[in-house]
Amino acid sequence: MKKFDFSKEAEQYDNYYSSPFGMEVDRVEKAAISQLMLEIPKGEILEIGCGTGHWTQFFVEHGFSVHGIDLSSAMLQKAINKSIPQAKFEQMDFLNNTFKDASQKHVFAMTSLEFTENQDRLFEEIYRILEPGGYFLAGCLNSESEMGQQKDASETFAAADFFTWENLNKRLSRFGEPKIIPAVLLKNGRIIDEQNQDKEQMKKEACFFATLVRKTL
Repeated sequence: MKKFDFSKEAEQYDNYYSSPFGMEVDRVEKAAISQLMLEIPKGEILEIGCGTGHWTQFFVEHGFSVHGIDLSSAMLQKAINKSIPQAKFEQMDFLNNTFKDASQKHVFAMTSLEFTENQDRLFEEIYRILEPGGYFLAGCLNSESEMGQQKDASETFAAADFFTWENLNKRLSRFGEPKIIPAVLLKNGRIIDEQNQDKEQMKKEACFFATLVRKTL
């Protein structure tokens, strides 16, 4: 992971989702992720960068059991304190993991891949540990969106490397045929209704990519 004060972020992360703006962003992101989760058989998942367990809770509610890993002890303590059933948490630097090849049924990661020092190695590791036929589900942030263009002014995102539609699609295509749903369209900091929006515009301007790919056999 890149150097970032995740201990400070842990104190405010969940508060964001209690704000009106945060709740609306959360609703839109989860609607997109929910569409993709319908294709994934229920079972065990590895969640990379689980943070405070915000998404972990969502996955458990949808029938998955979760092994959540994160580098930040402060983030993990928040997750542990939530006592989420069917979830266990472990402090780990994923780039130095000891998982065996093809040992993970499914791998999920929600807006955590952006904070990795070496994204090439990150995707290599995900591919290595994911079993053939397993699913990789991710939520990723768009560098070309309004948020992406302004990220350097953000204490949270300045150190992050966001994705474009093209480079994300290229990375995922190694696994199989990816599905990418763009969501959360912002204009001047306000969420815009996505209905009837041009598809190419959404690829360029949506802040969030809900992505799914199945590792080919």
